[in-house]
Amino acid sequence: MLPNEGVPEVPGYNPKNPGKKITPENPTKDTDVPYVPIIGDGRIVINYVD
Repeated sequence: MLPNEGVPEVPGYNPKNPGKKITPENPTKDTDVPYVPIIGDGRIVINYVD
């Protein structure tokens, strides 16, 4: 990551702090970016092909 870079998009997850810019404290170590999973409404759609 570069200084003041936006949070990367991860499919199936939303950033915990959307719109926040991330600046690594120590560029030689990994920077923690918290994400939360996107939880659906609990329904499953099944399409039958006849």
